[in-house]
Amino acid sequence: VIYAGTGEANNSADSNFGRGILVSTDGGVNWTMTTGPSGIFNTRRLATAQISVDPTDANTAYAAMADFPVNGLCCSNTGIWKTTNGGATWTNMTASAVPPRDSTNPGSAVAIDPSNHLNVYGALGVSGGLAANGVYKSTDGGTTWNLLSNGPNGSTVGRIALAVSKSNSLV
Repeated sequence: VIYAGTGEANNSADSNFGRGILVSTDGGVNWTMTTGPSGIFNTRRLATAQISVDPTDANTAYAAMADFPVNGLCCSNTGIWKTTNGGATWTNMTASAVPPRDSTNPGSAVAIDPSNHLNVYGALGVSGGLAANGVYKSTDGGTTWNLLSNGPNGSTVGRIALAVSKSNSLV
């Protein structure tokens, strides 16, 4: 299974919005455009900032979705989205989750711990700074999120990118 996000989520005036997430279940021979519930990735003109695939199940993936590309429609349905069926359906894991409960500001990154697929890191990173900006960690596959206070956070922090080391998931 291969996922390819569309749009440019770098929060600049020359970024283009996307139409959804392309999914191939045959190694890239054929592709299907997935647009989220009721086509929300397309109709809200979201951009895919980052996709992270569960190392134990390729049908499970997380996508950080942003809404600040040029001509994007601001301030709804952003955050960290999850699929457990190869992109057939997507659920916003930050819209109603225990912190950050935010689907109005762009998700800028998402990464899964390669040694424990239930540990997911998500970043809220409004480029101009926002009090809620920071790196959040979920230890239950995205149901609840907690701000990592020892990481970059707060209104002086802008867009955040994430990666987790395969050789040492503490890095």
